[in-house]
Amino acid sequence: MFHSPACAAAIAACALGCGQGGASGASGSASAGDGKAEAPAPPTERWTEVKSEAAPLLITMTEEVPPPEIVRRGELLRIGEGRRVSTWKGLIDDVEETRDGMVFGVQRSKDGTQTFAFQSDLGGEVAVSTTTWLCAELAKKKDLTLTSCASNMRRARAADGAIVSYLACGSGLCPVTLERGSKLGTVGIEGLNSATFFTGKKKSALVVGTRFVKDEGKVTGGAVEIVTLDGPEPVRFAKFDGDGIDARDADHVTSKVVQIAVTRAELRLTGTVEVHGPGGKLEQKRPIDEKHPLPSLD
Repeated sequence: MFHSPACAAAIAACALGCGQGGASGASGSASAGDGKAEAPAPPTERWTEVKSEAAPLLITMTEEVPPPEIVRRGELLRIGEGRRVSTWKGLIDDVEETRDGMVFGVQRSKDGTQTFAFQSDLGGEVAVSTTTWLCAELAKKKDLTLTSCASNMRRARAADGAIVSYLACGSGLCPVTLERGSKLGTVGIEGLNSATFFTGKKKSALVVGTRFVKDEGKVTGGAVEIVTLDGPEPVRFAKFDGDGIDARDADHVTSKVVQIAVTRAELRLTGTVEVHGPGGKLEQKRPIDEKHPLPSLD
């Protein structure tokens, strides 16, 4: 935890400016039991953990709009220099909250856009494998899409201490990973374009949004998936359809408009499904209102 604004600025500036922290360990030594050489530990860097259940990341220091990004407990940020004392009031999960105090420049990924976080929302530093090393390891696996991997990979710390990483690559198989010590578990999720991290006392989960385009653009849509993070690798726990359009038959077009709201307890989908016939005439319309519980995190 930061002890003073000056101390926090110094620590954070090193974390962001120096890039990699000290590489841990040289090559592994031979094991006395089996004679095999241990794999060297990956080089590390230090990111800072969000300690508040939910925290605003201000896009600018002077405007109330656009609304801030929201990060959640356990997410990891790269912290830059302290800026100044500031105040903020706004909605977080439909509840009005306020913040005041020292504000730092932060990034959600190695080369991500800078936003601003309040010191009161930040906890201690966490050592993670360098993003460059992680992307190089993922490149050894087949079929993953790693466009701008080192620049856009986001990190979090799960309830059991595992490091979660995910890349919103937009198309292709986007990686979601778990690191526990020297073990790296990975799953590829098609078209991942957003994710929300939740952690509890015992378990953690990632709720991801995906997009797809099929049949030469005549079928488009999205889905939302719950990914659990408690085993040796991420597990795709449940998947639900989001919005979409099926226009393969011009005289029978189905459109689905869905709004997604997610909390650490449940996922809610609301909206409408419409079927349009010849000339665009509305033939059917039905509401959508679904609630799906997230796995218990406590």
